[in-house]
Amino acid sequence: MDKHVFISYKHEDSDFAEVLIYRVEKAGFQTWVDSDKLAAGEDWRNGIDESIRNAFALIVIMTPEAKASEYVTYEWAFAWGAGIKVIPVLYKSTQLHPRLEALQYLDFTSRTNRPWDALLNVLKRAMPIAPPDIPLTNQEHPLLPQNNNQPTIESWLEKGAIFLERKDYELALEAYRQAILLDHNDALAYSGKSEALRGLERYKEALDASNQAISLNPSLVEAWNDKGNILIDLERHKDALAAYEQVLRLDSSVAFAWYNKGNAFWNLNRYEDVLPAYEQALHLDPNNAIYWNDKGATLSKLKRYEDALTAYDQALHLDPSYILAWRNKGNAFWNLNRYKDALPAYEQALHLDPNNAIYWNDKGQTLSKLKRYEDALAAYDQTLRLNPDNAVYWDNKGDSLFYLERYEDALAAYEQALRLDPTYTFAQNSKAFLLELLDRTDKS
Repeated sequence: MDKHVFISYKHEDSDFAEVLIYRVEKAGFQTWVDSDKLAAGEDWRNGIDESIRNAFALIVIMTPEAKASEYVTYEWAFAWGAGIKVIPVLYKSTQLHPRLEALQYLDFTSRTNRPWDALLNVLKRAMPIAPPDIPLTNQEHPLLPQNNNQPTIESWLEKGAIFLERKDYELALEAYRQAILLDHNDALAYSGKSEALRGLERYKEALDASNQAISLNPSLVEAWNDKGNILIDLERHKDALAAYEQVLRLDSSVAFAWYNKGNAFWNLNRYEDVLPAYEQALHLDPNNAIYWNDKGATLSKLKRYEDALTAYDQALHLDPSYILAWRNKGNAFWNLNRYKDALPAYEQALHLDPNNAIYWNDKGQTLSKLKRYEDALAAYDQTLRLNPDNAVYWDNKGDSLFYLERYEDALAAYEQALRLDPTYTFAQNSKAFLLELLDRTDKS
C-alpha cells in the first residue's frame, strides 16, 4: 500500500475536512479517510489500525467535538504510539490534550489567515522520501484530486454558499476556485468568488471576479449587486449607484438592491433620495429590521425625529435584540429633548452590549441632562475603563465633577483630555473657565 496521509475528524467538521483533503491531494499527497475506505462489514478497528500503520502522517482536525470523541482520540493516540507523525490542526478553539499541544499545532481558527503553506511543508518534511514533483504550494493552478468520487460543480457552489453564510471566506474562496476549475465559464462561481474575496477585503480581486461574472452573464443580478457592494467598499459611490440601478433594471423586485441603492445615496449625502429607496425595499420586504432601522436613521438625518421613532419601534418589534436600533431610538429621543425617554433606550442597548464605551457615554450625557451628576459620573468612569484614551470622555467626566463642585478633580479631568488632544476646544474652554473661577493662572 502506498504511503498516505490519514485524516481524522468529527462528522460535524466534514465541510472543512473536505477542503483540507483537497488542499492536501492537490499538492500531490494521497489521503485516507475512514468514511470512504472501509468496506461494509469490515472490522473498522483493524482497518483503521492498518491504515494508520501505513500512513506517514496523521492530520487530526481539532474542535471541542473532536476532543470529546473517543474515536478521534483513539486514532491520533494510536498514531502517536505507532511512531506516525501527528499533525494537529486547530479548526475551532478548544483546550488540546497536553501531548497535542506539545506538537506545536497549526492554528486554523482564523477565517482569513490560515497556514495552508505551513501544513503542506510539514507534510513534505514528514515523507520518508518526498517525490521531486510535489510543490510546497500550488494555489494559482491547483490540480484536481485524482479519485473516483469527485464533487460536481453544483456541490462546490453549494459548499461555497454555506461557507459564505458562515463568513468563512477563505474556505468559500477555495470552494469557488474548485468550481471554476470544473467550468471556467460558470458566472455563479465567479460571483461567489467575488463575495469571498470581498469578505477577505481583497477588493480589487473581488471587483475583477464580479466583472468576469458579468461578462459571462450580463443578466446575473447577483454579480451586479456584488459589484455595487465592492464599489461601496472602494468608496466609488457613484459607480456603485450605477451598478445597483442595473440590478433594478434587470429585476425591480429585488428588495436588497433598493436597499443598497439607498446606501449609495446615503454615502453621497443625498438623504432625500435615500428615503424612497429604503421605502421601496420595505414595500418588498416589510419584515426586515435592518431596513426599518436605516429608514429611521435617514429620517433622523432629515430631522424628522418623531417619524424616526416609529421606524425604530418597528425594527425593535421585529428584532428586540437589535442593539443599534435601541441606541438610535435613544438618540431620537435625545434630539427631541426627551431625556427621560432616551435613558431606558440607552440602558437597553447597554444591557445587550455592556462593554460598549459609546453607549456608556450616551448614558452619562443623558444622566447629566437630567442633573443626576453622581450617576453620570459613574457612567463616565465605566466609559473610561473601557476607553481611557478618549479626550471627549474625560471632558464629559470633568463636566460632571464640575457640577458636583469637585473643582480640583474636574480640573484634572480637563487636563487629561488636553493631554490626549491638545486642540480639543471644549476642554480648553472648560479648563480656562475653571481656572478663572478658582482665581488661578494656568502655569502649564
